[in-house]
Amino acid sequence: MKPSQAVRSLSLAAALALCLGTPAGASTLAAAQAAWSAGDFAAAATAGEANGTEEGLTLASQAALALAGSASDPATIRTEIDRAVTLGRAAVAAAPASIMARLSLAAALGAAARSLHMMEAQDSGLIGEARRQVDAALALDPQSALALTARATWHAQIIGRVGAVMAMATYGASQPVAFEDLARAVALAPDNLLIRFEFARAILNMRGGSGVDDARQTLQGVVDATPGDAVDRLLQAKATALLDAIARDDGDARERLLKWPFAEPPPRENTLAGGPARSDD
Repeated sequence: MKPSQAVRSLSLAAALALCLGTPAGASTLAAAQAAWSAGDFAAAATAGEANGTEEGLTLASQAALALAGSASDPATIRTEIDRAVTLGRAAVAAAPASIMARLSLAAALGAAARSLHMMEAQDSGLIGEARRQVDAALALDPQSALALTARATWHAQIIGRVGAVMAMATYGASQPVAFEDLARAVALAPDNLLIRFEFARAILNMRGGSGVDDARQTLQGVVDATPGDAVDRLLQAKATALLDAIARDDGDARERLLKWPFAEPPPRENTLAGGPARSDD
């Protein structure tokens, strides 16, 4: 069944459910989940937001970020990242004890931070806010593989942007902590493609050229796996693109894929790689 057919089928099912007395909230959540599974992230974001519950808003935030990750137009990417942040904050407000709401918000905040020059990202508070959401998720479940991956990604992305020394001095980002978290996450969820994809990106962000062989092997495992849903297929496409960039020794393409999803920040003169530490970061 094509994605459009799947969504139409779901819309019919939702309409029938409403006629039979199913609450509207349940139907919009079902619509969001079916659209997500079909890869129709726009419909998933719309239905999830309309649902208004923590689960719906979390799914909507994830869908908006997936839209950003699928788009090529910088304005669209930035709009969808901002939307993902707004929806993620609404989800956390609706259910502060939801791990997935906090991790979805953290992912959106990370994408927003990567869309700014580093000094601007630091001054905006996005980096610190993302870390607080991840820490809150781990406090709720220290054995959450996705939360461990999110914390590792926070460390790895900062190290990739400013280098290990400045990352530790300014943000407390640590390569050993990141790799320890990723090793635990893989042990907890060995078949999760997102975790394996982020492991490969962390290797490249933190080890650079010395990690290419390990990253290539990990990425190939992502590409060769059987995808579970549309997001897995999106990750496989990005893994394939990253493998191609490595093979062609295309540094620009590789760096963009290591930051994905993000919106390219506007050119800026005299941009430094770091800045003064903030007490709340």
